Amino acid sequence: MIQSEVSDRTMRMRIYVLILAVLLGALKLNAQVYAVGVGPNRGPLTTVRVDEHTWACGSLSLVQFRARSGEGAPWVRQTSVHLGTSSFIVRMPAFVVAAIALAPLFFLLTVVVWRVRSHDRA
Repeated sequence: MIQSEVSDRTMRMRIYVLILAVLLGALKLNAQVYAVGVGPNRGPLTTVRVDEHTWACGSLSLVQFRARSGEGAPWVRQTSVHLGTSSFIVRMPAFVVAAIALAPLFFLLTVVVWRVRSHDRA
């Protein structure tokens, strides 16, 4: 009986460890760090860009990052918008860029639904 309880606990622990490993493996961190000044004669390491998040859907993607011009300069959050082969950078968080991009679609959908409902009432 005691042997069975120990093996049950061991089996449960193995399952929990397996679940934890799968969950941690599914967690995707896309951080990338860019730095200058690496080497014996170039001075201290200065981080100039840190990629925070990447969202992609086909050929459309948003890359949110923090960047600065050098040591002691303030960090500025920016988003790189990639539309196929074209890209541009804006100085705002990615969720604001996504909200601005989706606002016209939401407005159009609202107008269409309102027109259909008002047409059905008439």
